[in-house]
Amino acid sequence: MDRYEVTNQEFKKFVDAGGYSNRNFWKIPFVKEGKSLTFEEAMAFFVDGTGRHGPLDWEVGNFPPGQENFPVTGVSWYEAAAYAEFAGKALPTIFHWFHASGTRINHVMIPFSNFRERGPHPTGKPESMSLYGTFDMAGNVKEWCWTEVADGKRVNIGGSYQEPEYLFLEPDKRDPFTRQKTIGFRCIQYSVQPPGALLGRYNTDFRDYTKETPVEDSVYAVLKTFYSYDKKPLDSRVESKEQLSYLSKEKVSFSAAYGKERVIAYIFLPMNSKTPYQTVLYFPGSWAQYFDSSEKLGERGEHLDFLVRSGRAVVHPVYSETLERGGRPDADNRSTEELREWRIKYIKDVSRTIDYLATRGDINSQKIAYYGYSWGARVGGIVGAVEPRIQTLILAHGGLPMSPRAPETDEINFVTRVKAPVLMINGRYDHVFPVETSQNPYFQLLGTPEKDKVHMLFEGGHSNPRSEVKKIMLDWLDRYLGKVS
Repeated sequence: MDRYEVTNQEFKKFVDAGGYSNRNFWKIPFVKEGKSLTFEEAMAFFVDGTGRHGPLDWEVGNFPPGQENFPVTGVSWYEAAAYAEFAGKALPTIFHWFHASGTRINHVMIPFSNFRERGPHPTGKPESMSLYGTFDMAGNVKEWCWTEVADGKRVNIGGSYQEPEYLFLEPDKRDPFTRQKTIGFRCIQYSVQPPGALLGRYNTDFRDYTKETPVEDSVYAVLKTFYSYDKKPLDSRVESKEQLSYLSKEKVSFSAAYGKERVIAYIFLPMNSKTPYQTVLYFPGSWAQYFDSSEKLGERGEHLDFLVRSGRAVVHPVYSETLERGGRPDADNRSTEELREWRIKYIKDVSRTIDYLATRGDINSQKIAYYGYSWGARVGGIVGAVEPRIQTLILAHGGLPMSPRAPETDEINFVTRVKAPVLMINGRYDHVFPVETSQNPYFQLLGTPEKDKVHMLFEGGHSNPRSEVKKIMLDWLDRYLGKVS
């Protein structure tokens, strides 16, 4: 496996050698949207900003000045495969890529990798090294793999500088003609040709919700009891306070609904509106499982500041087994029983946080919204069913899960019991929660009245244009919580 992503400087050798005109490097038939293309038709797509052959963001066949050691981006899968042929190598299968990526130490790699930034960095930064000596496999740019999936798309993986950390190991499926500034590649050289099973199509079957139905009401009544708990004293205390330019930040803690644990919560209070505050209760993406500190809370791309600036309080609990409460990025290695217990705990953390908010005179406990992002959006289907004190839910980049789970933690058994207004925000090309197999079933199953549920679908993947999303969210909160004074 190449230690580094292919750079602009290396790819220019391919361009200068006439790589776009030498048919010997283009071994795979061109198919776009189910239609076969000739060599000439395909080459018409592979041009730079000036219409010359080359990556998307080049000009006149040259990369941007000073970026010779940056990873080449804006190349399609076909161009990556042709370069690999030119270099006497290949694109790695997803299986070889996974093995080289050092997934066993992802909790160590990810904090030092290039995620949630404005652009890629030059290849080979020492802190980005994986277990086996490869660099930038987590973040920087996503990387094309050889692997094809059932619909003719090709896999890229690793996450990019624009994306959240948990996309490191989430395979993305794209049309092989896709050219984006966040996608590059690296090559591999096999000492022995891999078996056909590794080179063949990769099965990415999603759970078929058209063949499933939620449990009956009598069964659901039993499942719901898993989220009930004794209302023991909160024993709450303020751990710290900090005054910032436009908000007041409090760190509080209170007794959890289970065992002897304490829930930590950060409360961001606005300076530009009157008490009691409307409040948005936030549930993050699964990145929170990969970090052991909340020191940089609010700096990981959540963009919660606009909610506070709108005059609303924002509450960010530290949920069970996230951040300093014991983040565990090995969720897939836990037993079914461990997963079940953990899922029940973090849903109880939501309710326990609302218990605490109800004790504060500066919070309007009748005006609470839930904002779930990715992981938080998925579990919002359970939260909205078991927690009647939430007036509305905003679910961004979520959907129903790929695989089955225990009935008491399976979202399909809860979403039909959600009655509060719901705003779903998704990307059309989201590979974590695909539109047809995940997003649409989630929306269709919601028990919310039709007039009070909306599914906003944007061009993009597992993230959306932020300014547009912010406006939609604020308009939604104005509608269902009321405008802020």
